[in-house]
Amino acid sequence: MTLGLFAAGFASADTVILTSNDTLGTSAFYKNNWSDNLVPHSGTDYLVEGNSTWNFAMRTPETSTGGRITFGGDSLTIGVVGGKWSSVNDKTYSNASLYFKTLTFANGYFVNGIDFSTEYVTSSVVNVTSPATARFAILGSSERTLVFQGPLSATQTCGLMVDGQATPIATTPYILYLKANNPAYLGSWQMQKNGVLMLDRAASLGGVPDAFDAASCTLANNGGIAAVNGVTLAAANRGITVTGAGGSLYAWPNTTWTLAMPLTGSAPVNKLGSGAVVVSNSWSGTGAITVLAGSLGFATNTVLAAGTAPSFSVKAGCLSLTDAQLGSRALSISNGYFNAAGLG
Repeated sequence: MTLGLFAAGFASADTVILTSNDTLGTSAFYKNNWSDNLVPHSGTDYLVEGNSTWNFAMRTPETSTGGRITFGGDSLTIGVVGGKWSSVNDKTYSNASLYFKTLTFANGYFVNGIDFSTEYVTSSVVNVTSPATARFAILGSSERTLVFQGPLSATQTCGLMVDGQATPIATTPYILYLKANNPAYLGSWQMQKNGVLMLDRAASLGGVPDAFDAASCTLANNGGIAAVNGVTLAAANRGITVTGAGGSLYAWPNTTWTLAMPLTGSAPVNKLGSGAVVVSNSWSGTGAITVLAGSLGFATNTVLAAGTAPSFSVKAGCLSLTDAQLGSRALSISNGYFNAAGLG
């Protein structure tokens, strides 16, 4: 049996296609609105795809009991046709786990739409076959977390986006939490609009690209990156670029993590969350740095390259800099404090 996809938007005859949009309160997990008129079952591949005028969406089951919810087919592909996105709308309540044998992102959306929730997605294989426009769109009016337990697979020309769909800067971000090692994921990441990529370990970010990619992780328009306590986020041939309205480094309460990836870009960077971030690799970004919560420090006097980070601002929390690190850069403190001893 093959996956049955020749390109995004085209399915072979052995692929079953969703034929209508799931209405609120229904789920194609258990519904026969597929092209074979059957409920999803083993031995078959499935494709959720829009048409030229409509964006089809498959909803996950609405349940408040938690537990594991299994998609019955051998694979599910979230695709696109005619310029219209297709999506899986996650309406499963907190602490439930969605299981797929094989899950493929071919320019589609995976949408989490439940406030104050944590859901889990598990799959034996997760393929990414599209550029970094395939989205984890994490929506709503309050913080939520989608825990993705992988493992992920992608070539260097592919990637994923974490899209919080919200501006301006939010103190309750929308989080995609990666918990697996992902050595076969060579693709890029984009975080935007308060979407945050949270990493359980450095290896969750992916494998090693063939050559250095400064934009392997892009923080755009208040997108952010975070790690759990004690992680040193180092990734060979991978850098972080900050663009648009800027990006954020998050650290949750009682956590300290180290950013050991080179950072560049002209947009501003914000430190958010009450935990601590230590920067230990080259920071050549030229945007202003603002501490809005928690603490931010730099491991050595050589981390901040000459001419970078033209100004620092502390609006809450703590900024730790030695005199040598601060140099002639402007410093503004409106609330919070400045530790002139640095991290030493």
